[in-house]
Amino acid sequence: MAIARNTSSALGLDTGLSGAVATVSYTCGSGSNRKLFFGCFGRASNDNITSCTYNGVPMTELGHLRNASDRDAWFFGLNAPASGAHDIVITWDSAPDHYEAFAVDFDGSDQTVLVDDSDQVQGNSPVSRTLTVAAANSWVVAFCREGFGVSVTWTNATSLQAENGGHLADSNGPVAAGSYTVTCDDGFGLGNVLFAVCFSPVVSDPALDPALQMFPAMTPIPYTVVPY
Repeated sequence: MAIARNTSSALGLDTGLSGAVATVSYTCGSGSNRKLFFGCFGRASNDNITSCTYNGVPMTELGHLRNASDRDAWFFGLNAPASGAHDIVITWDSAPDHYEAFAVDFDGSDQTVLVDDSDQVQGNSPVSRTLTVAAANSWVVAFCREGFGVSVTWTNATSLQAENGGHLADSNGPVAAGSYTVTCDDGFGLGNVLFAVCFSPVVSDPALDPALQMFPAMTPIPYTVVPY
């Protein structure tokens, strides 16, 4: 079964949080073997996300970095998210004065692990990460936060969403097993944060999984039924 992107969304900039909890809605597809990724950033003097859930299910933090003295960015993922429209609820230990959020979901992904490889970096643009892709026909997802709301150029990734300094991208199709480098460049040499992950397709046909090919095909042995 091949991986297919369902949809992606920029979930909006909120500059008026009255507390430390934010709620945004996202609609996951109805296909099988789903996977959801969520990236967000906030601005505060010393904030930290203490919880991030989708439909009440905790998401796994895949990365957290700061690209300036007052801007933190996070990347989360979840296997088998509920289909349809549900809330993503983000809880900080103190309220940021604004946040921005992005999400993308896929069908046909391996459910035994969340990602095969992940990496993150903070530094002056361009920023790059090299992943080890475990299986053919995998996909790559990347999330970049730059501090000035400018356009970026992706290498080995296609932009899905861009808004207010946040940029979500993916490989826009399957990639081969081996090394895969993703680069995000804002063109100004500014301080950026980049998260990148890769994940495999689900193997639905045992004939496609070498790990299950323990024995060669067996030739039937002829036999005779003897009446009694």
